[in-house]
Amino acid sequence: MSFHGDVKGIGLAELLQGLAGGCRTGRLTLTVHKGQSLVFSLLQGRVQLLAPEGEDSERWRNAAQDAWADEGDSQAGGLHMETVAFGRRLEQCYTLLDGSEVRFCFEPSEDMDGPEHPHDVEHLLLEYARVQDECEQESACDGLSPDTVGCTLEADPEGQAARELPAEFLAAVTGQRTLQEIADRLGWPLRRALSCMARGVRLGALGIRRGDEYLDLAQACLNAGQTSRASRRLQTWACEGTPGPMPAVAAQRLAGSLLSLVRPMPASARRTLLRRLHATLADPTLADQQWSAIVEIDQLDPIALLHSVHPRRVPTQVLERDEICPESPPPIEDWLTLARNFQSRGTPHRALPLLNLAARHMGSASDSPLEIRLELGIGLAIADRTEEATPWILGATRQLLEEDRAGEAIAPLRILLEHDGRNREARQALAEARRAAGIRSLDLHPLLTGRPLVALLAMALLVAGTALVQVRGKRDRAERLQQVQSLSASPTQALAQLAGDFAEDDGADVQELREQLREEELRHDTQLRADWLEAYGGVQHQATLGDPILALEQILQLPSPPKVRRVSRGFPDVGDLRQALVQRLVANLKRGGEPEADHAQQIEDEEGVEAHLAAIASKLESSGLSTLERQVWVSALAEAEELLETRQETRAILTLEKRRVENLTRQETWMRQAEALATKGSFHRALELYGDILRIDSSGDLELALAERLDKLTLQRDRLDEARELAQQGQHGLGLERLGEVVEDLRLFELPWTVQTLPADAAIMRGGEPLGAHPVHLESALDEVIHLEISHPGYESREIQVQRPSDQLVVLSRVPLHAWQREARVDALPVEVNANRVVTDRDGHIACLDAHGKVLWEQSLETLSGIARAPVFLPRRPGHMLLVSEGGRVWILNAEDGTTEGPLDLGSAPVSGPAPSPDCISVRLADGRGLGWTHELAPKVLTNVDDEDLNHDSQRFGGERGLHVYRRREAPERTQFPDAEGKHSVVLKAGAYFVHWHGSAEEAADTVLLTGSWEYVAWEQSSVDAPEGRLWISDGAGLRSFVPR
Repeated sequence: MSFHGDVKGIGLAELLQGLAGGCRTGRLTLTVHKGQSLVFSLLQGRVQLLAPEGEDSERWRNAAQDAWADEGDSQAGGLHMETVAFGRRLEQCYTLLDGSEVRFCFEPSEDMDGPEHPHDVEHLLLEYARVQDECEQESACDGLSPDTVGCTLEADPEGQAARELPAEFLAAVTGQRTLQEIADRLGWPLRRALSCMARGVRLGALGIRRGDEYLDLAQACLNAGQTSRASRRLQTWACEGTPGPMPAVAAQRLAGSLLSLVRPMPASARRTLLRRLHATLADPTLADQQWSAIVEIDQLDPIALLHSVHPRRVPTQVLERDEICPESPPPIEDWLTLARNFQSRGTPHRALPLLNLAARHMGSASDSPLEIRLELGIGLAIADRTEEATPWILGATRQLLEEDRAGEAIAPLRILLEHDGRNREARQALAEARRAAGIRSLDLHPLLTGRPLVALLAMALLVAGTALVQVRGKRDRAERLQQVQSLSASPTQALAQLAGDFAEDDGADVQELREQLREEELRHDTQLRADWLEAYGGVQHQATLGDPILALEQILQLPSPPKVRRVSRGFPDVGDLRQALVQRLVANLKRGGEPEADHAQQIEDEEGVEAHLAAIASKLESSGLSTLERQVWVSALAEAEELLETRQETRAILTLEKRRVENLTRQETWMRQAEALATKGSFHRALELYGDILRIDSSGDLELALAERLDKLTLQRDRLDEARELAQQGQHGLGLERLGEVVEDLRLFELPWTVQTLPADAAIMRGGEPLGAHPVHLESALDEVIHLEISHPGYESREIQVQRPSDQLVVLSRVPLHAWQREARVDALPVEVNANRVVTDRDGHIACLDAHGKVLWEQSLETLSGIARAPVFLPRRPGHMLLVSEGGRVWILNAEDGTTEGPLDLGSAPVSGPAPSPDCISVRLADGRGLGWTHELAPKVLTNVDDEDLNHDSQRFGGERGLHVYRRREAPERTQFPDAEGKHSVVLKAGAYFVHWHGSAEEAADTVLLTGSWEYVAWEQSSVDAPEGRLWISDGAGLRSFVPR
């Protein structure tokens, strides 16, 4: 058999112990007056917390997702929701153990399944007692809330916190999680997390986030997509952050997602946040849209509704009653609805401005709908503005009479007479309405037949606090007793009427009714007292922990204690709330300790208190309080103001002294740094530091003491700038000379220089890293070695070292097709042998190069003077060539394999030839002889020695055989070498050959480095293997050939 009752007499702990001691099995449901419930499963004295019927498990999933959000696991909600639910239910159990207003219902059941995770009742109660003791010992718990975010500090060198606090709690404090999220992660009741945090703060190992830090946390959560976490941190900031407008950057960030953030907030926090946001953005259109959206979220929030229908939303033409070009009708119905809302909440003074605004815009009494006029009139009557209400009610009731709706006119007229009993017009109209309705007493039926005035009149009757039904004439006892019973909703009035109508009647029914009414009056008075105390407690909480400005508003709005007859207990003094608010401000000033210079948290706290004091003074000035009441407030606030002034003066003195010491220390440090920079040659930075030193020198003495040093540094800086400017103009030597006049070591200073290349798009590398586009700008000091590597496809790479700052032009040499270099110079022209070339030098070396420059064979002949004349093929011995040395010796050379016959000593040096002819190869000697060769080493003597072929100077080196040749001995100063057809040319300048193929421009020319002195430049005519011709160059690099790319 089930049983139920109230634990007020026995206590919840005793109830649990009794059920456990009796080894009862069943289901225990605990319920408080707010509808919250907690369910226990009991089996043989052991319990488990169960989910009540209708519980939404999604809330645990969402809470778990928030608690484990740092891990980024999207499945955390499903994995940990049971842990969260257990901790939350355990906290609810502790809360029920705290109070006494708990109803219980126990339903026995013999076949109850055993709890999955049973708890011994004694252990549960002992754990509750332990946690409760810890909370009471830690006074800092009162300043913490579920949304407080804790962080670790480095102020526990002895590790006391690690010994006294659970390790899992310390690990969970990351500076990002709220205490509720930590409790959810650990499966703890919230109060245990609060007590641990308070103990950690007391030990100095833990701290809590303050003020605007919550705004930063909210933005971080929002950036991570954690909207619900961001909402709670934003709610905390709205209450604890720096008063005033929201920072502009945060306002812009939050404006777009504001509605999703404020939806889970309580109404007060929601409104505070919107006000601070709108103060920053100053966008009326956006504010209107967001207030309207807030009304959709909470239609019972009168303040939000007031914002949504605020007169500033009405177009200017409407507010000015411009009948000519109205933009849109004013929201009169919204104003009246809101006014009705305020009146039903017992705050008629809030409703009056809205009623006046509606009356102003409704025009004459006949211009508006009947229901609107009647509602306005009744509202004004309830607000004790009967003179203004009369025309609206009378005009509406006359229309009701004309429309044969007299019954509906009686109640409004009654309400008007209740507030203005001497209104003759209203009495006449009421009599006329009653006659037209044909009733002697008020019949409410016509008012309750679906007419649109039902809600309006019901509200008016409730606020007026009087019954609309009165019976005129004599009534019998039963009717009078029934009338008294009808007033049971107002027991005090009913008792008064009972005492008047039945003063001499002691009937049983009268006494029973009297007792019922007295009990009802007691319950009514008790409820009035409880409601007022609840409102008082809310204001007290706000004054102690909440927003001081909001607390002031609530204190001023808190009504006087209700007058009760049946409750003897008194009410707390409202002045205690004022003192609590003052002490809150004083505590905010002192929580950072004694004043310190530049203590950011102290300054922030003091600025916050100063802003609160100014706002409170402004509120008091416009509050409508009497002079005496304001003086009481001023006197109470004097304590906080004097403390604030004292702390600010003390900090100012400490700050001045700190600045003086800091400036001295800074000057000494900067002086050493400036001299070190000057020693290293950083004159600009040294002068900047000296400027900073003089700027913080309030005495002005240093400027005179440092004048000579500063003049020297200024001269050195100017000379360095001059040297750099000269270097940029290419005058590096002059720049170093000018700089050397004022500095001792030129190696400390870097000067700029540039690197240019030919070809212009060559790659410049330093240490394997490219240096970028041309020209390359570098800086280096004297004797600093800079290694550069320059390369370009088709050109020979170069490495250079720069030891002195100077502009560099690096010319690359094109890779030759043929390249043959020995130690001696090459005077002889190359001889074509099929696709190969036979070359010789002045050391007697002979080689055969193929079409790609590869050496096929090489031979060295014994001769002191070497071979300066090109070999010539013998006319009657194919494949064999005649070689003539400058010393007068000859050989026959096999062009295919390089074998030779000879030498044959001629006894005289050649002066001309060998010159080829169809019959023989001719050579003229210095002794006047002429010799000829046909197929063998032994020559024949020629008789026609004076033949022009042997005497012409073109045969000096054996003939040119199709080459267009320029020799240095012929024109040493020549610098331009065009080919025979004028298609190609070579220009020699700046130590390089510039080869212009097909008349190319300067920048497109090929470059070939000149090595030593040039011997000849020869242009070969077009051939199969060189369709565009070929260039041969002989200089200190040997013999090279090039063809167009």
